[in-house]
Amino acid sequence: MTQEAAVVTVDVALAKSLVEPLYRDMTLPTGESVISHADGVASILRGIRNDPELIAAAYLFCVPVVIQNSGEWIEKSFGQAVNGLVQELGQVNALSIRARSENDEANLKHQTEAMR
Repeated sequence: MTQEAAVVTVDVALAKSLVEPLYRDMTLPTGESVISHADGVASILRGIRNDPELIAAAYLFCVPVVIQNSGEWIEKSFGQAVNGLVQELGQVNALSIRARSENDEANLKHQTEAMR
């Protein structure tokens, strides 16, 4: 007997309403507010492909930073696909932050050398 994954209807408005209080005072390393960033990404995604799972993941991308062990909650509330997308977005975000940090360090070294 095989067990099928439960079908979860993804509610993008619910995803947004749940994260708004969590993200209220959060900013990205660029200074942009997290909720403004999520709104912008969601808007772009709607224009490309109106996929509720992808758009919900755009809103939920920072939940793992705010809530420990959030994967189970995301999966139960929005489905396995959304949880997977959120995890992947987290990995991309971590790479972006690391690359930006390395670039900042290189620029600082270059500026220091130029001042000598």
